[in-house]
Amino acid sequence: MFRVDADTLSPVGDRVEVDGTVRAVFAAPDGRTVLVLLTGDAYASIDLAAGTVTHQDDLGVDPAWVDVSPDGTRLAVGATTGEVGVIDLRSGTWVRPPVDAHRSWVQRVAYAPDGVNFASSGNDGEVTLWDGSTGEPLASLVPGGQNVWTAAEFQSDGHALLIAGRDGTVHVLDTRLESWIDRACVVAGRNLTAREWAEAIGDRPYHETCPPHGA
Repeated sequence: MFRVDADTLSPVGDRVEVDGTVRAVFAAPDGRTVLVLLTGDAYASIDLAAGTVTHQDDLGVDPAWVDVSPDGTRLAVGATTGEVGVIDLRSGTWVRPPVDAHRSWVQRVAYAPDGVNFASSGNDGEVTLWDGSTGEPLASLVPGGQNVWTAAEFQSDGHALLIAGRDGTVHVLDTRLESWIDRACVVAGRNLTAREWAEAIGDRPYHETCPPHGA
């Protein structure tokens, strides 16, 4: 492994040796650290500026795609068998071990520019939004058809999620909570009843969830 000058494509600095065959490389936001997927289920964290391997370990799953959080502390991992998990890059341990998320290959995991969330998308056609720090799942949807391969990427505004399907369709999803509430209100056309509120929210005081639609 070595850095390459973007203009001349010439190697910069010393070559870094890793234990295994490199099959994919992902750049970290700091401009000097890269995450390398190796054959099997191994990965390595490399400081190209220092010329050292800072961490190397087995993930326990076969990674299909990874992404580094904007602050460089988290690694979202999507597996070939559909699991998604989050690693603390400072300790090399799982913040949230891989859990079943998609019914087959994870095509992409992608952090939002602010690192608050990340999205996973897969061959099953589903897109799932996750907490970027804890790895907790937040919401899932199928923007196109079932089993239509999808790849999702956040846009620079931090909340618009661009979703491309293998069938040629493109969707833009607003991931902000207020947008999801507005969408739910449009579909429902009314507020929650007191019973629905109790079942979904619990003992918190009732209030209108969709004020424009009346009581």
